[in-house]
Amino acid sequence: MHQHPAALGINQSPIDITLTTKISGNCVNNLFQYVTNEARFIFDTADANMEHEPNINGVPNPINNLNFVTFRGKTYFLNQFHFHNPAEHRIDGTLDSMEMHLVYKDVNGNGIVIARMFVADRNNPNSPDLELLFRKIAERAACTSTKCDVNGVFKLSSFIPPNLDAAPYYTYTGSLTTPPYQEGITWVVLQEPMKISLNDYAMFKSIDYKGQKIGKSRKTFDVANRVVLEVDQH
Repeated sequence: MHQHPAALGINQSPIDITLTTKISGNCVNNLFQYVTNEARFIFDTADANMEHEPNINGVPNPINNLNFVTFRGKTYFLNQFHFHNPAEHRIDGTLDSMEMHLVYKDVNGNGIVIARMFVADRNNPNSPDLELLFRKIAERAACTSTKCDVNGVFKLSSFIPPNLDAAPYYTYTGSLTTPPYQEGITWVVLQEPMKISLNDYAMFKSIDYKGQKIGKSRKTFDVANRVVLEVDQH
């Protein structure tokens, strides 16, 4: 039996976003309502994830969790976020430097992932927020003690377009790209990448945990019969 049976499904992620159906967000009630605040996260070394603190047994607590997104009339609460190097989704065959995943769940455990590409370039300035976050991740990965106090409060707004409710994106149904590879996940892939400096990019790439680099990427999968929508929210 496969260790993760869901990984054998036909609607796996990531994909190469090539042929899309372009629509207006108003046509299918795709418009975002998004709230992001400063939030405390707990670093999970094994998966290089930043776990949102107010979770109860992995289920988001809507009373305490002030970071949420409403999509197609449903509200999802932030569960964790993490990075992949290089990016996982391809856009017309192009693979960017990194990809950030913000993973949300509703009160029934249904998931939505907001993905944003990171493009590293020598002309891009350093980001104090990224430097802080990557430094914390590196400190936790290097800590061998069971009492590593390297958690912190991060401004998620630093990583999200300020006009997210008007930002164009691609959306389709796929899976988590990390175990257990659960299908039925709604993907929202933002079209506007975040520009990062070569220094910040090098900092993340240098993070090592038990002899292995973190943030590994998964191969792309066939779109098969899925429809990828290209949404313009204007």
